[in-house]
Amino acid sequence: MSLTRQAGVMAVEVLDDFRLTLDAIASHPERALELRPETALALLARAAAAQAALMARLVAPSTTAATPESTAPPDRTISLEEAAALIHRPRQWIVRNRKRLPWVHRISRKTFVASERAVRRWVAAQPR
Repeated sequence: MSLTRQAGVMAVEVLDDFRLTLDAIASHPERALELRPETALALLARAAAAQAALMARLVAPSTTAATPESTAPPDRTISLEEAAALIHRPRQWIVRNRKRLPWVHRISRKTFVASERAVRRWVAAQPR
């Protein structure tokens, strides 16, 4: 038995010049009966390696087309003073209207913070 590589495909020489690939066996499973046991074992090991690689890809996080949010820098927590500067309103306006502003979070009796990304998203959604 000898293994050869042809155009990135693992092929196994069975008899003389006759070659079977994993793709050929997948297309015609009955051809597996033509293989010697050691050749079948080698192909099975290759199939298992390919299956493991494909399974790892399926459970990995998707890396499809990048959305604007996925390319944005990580979100950061900002003070109400910084949020006030972003929305061009006084800090007290934010405190008075905090129940209508989904991005305002109360940390303690007198301390509030906001998500910078949420503030920017809110500003962008406001009518001009």
